[in-house]
Amino acid sequence: MKKVSKIWLMIPAIALLVASCGPKSEIEGFDITKSGLHYQFLNKAKGGEQVKVGDVLFCECTISLDDKELGSVKGHPEPLFKVTDENPFSGCLNEGLLMMHVGDEAIFAVKADSLSRIGMRMPEAYQSGQNQTIRYKIKLHEVKSEKQLKKEFEAEMESRKNAEKDALAKYITENGIKQTPTAEGLYIIPVKKGNGPQVEDWKKITVNYTGRFLDGKVFDTSDKNEDAEAHEPITYVVGEQAMIKGWDIAIKTMRQGDKAKVIIPSELAYGAGNGSIPPYSTLVFDIEVVSVQ
Repeated sequence: MKKVSKIWLMIPAIALLVASCGPKSEIEGFDITKSGLHYQFLNKAKGGEQVKVGDVLFCECTISLDDKELGSVKGHPEPLFKVTDENPFSGCLNEGLLMMHVGDEAIFAVKADSLSRIGMRMPEAYQSGQNQTIRYKIKLHEVKSEKQLKKEFEAEMESRKNAEKDALAKYITENGIKQTPTAEGLYIIPVKKGNGPQVEDWKKITVNYTGRFLDGKVFDTSDKNEDAEAHEPITYVVGEQAMIKGWDIAIKTMRQGDKAKVIIPSELAYGAGNGSIPPYSTLVFDIEVVSVQ
């Protein structure tokens, strides 16, 4: 299934009244508002909550250039539109969104030239001045306010934060780890002792590593046995390159030739998340110090 490009979704909204009479749409089966937005309701739900400025809309959506599909989100609703009171041009999409109620399904045809003029990246088949339209077929499942979404997000983050403690305790028990954590809560478990120079600030080191989540899934590695597309061993000057706090603490306890397993709680790693690292994830690193200079 093709995913809808966010380019087509970040379109501001304006609360406009739909005229009870006005020009006739040249698109068969469509009506048109006074401002020039073409629309067709495929289903009108009874009793559903009406969209208002400030709402975030959870929808299924298919986007087309006239009748040629460009992308879609189908099968499950996603938060695709945020309704604001901005007015980029007459006949903008969210004039139509403000006509909708939860449960409605409709198609809105927006002038492609108008979207192009405000800087939207257009599909290859777009031709300026040819009266083309970008059509949004939207099935509205749910609306939520920003305040509600923020509250739900904060509750979810708190739940994840609490769940991390239980997950770490379970991991420690199931893996028979007897190591006492550091004062910061870091577990540094020696695997092999080396006899080379100690890792210290401003020394250049090279490190082999594999990073895993508690479930064992690898998220980053320099070990080609773990991933054929593994990175090269990391080389950096200690104290000069920003590393996560738990890594910095652990690496400075090691010397050239050492291998260790390091368990890093999220408060010493990425906290509420960073890119591919989910919020409040404890990380497990296998670290080998290859050289210290």
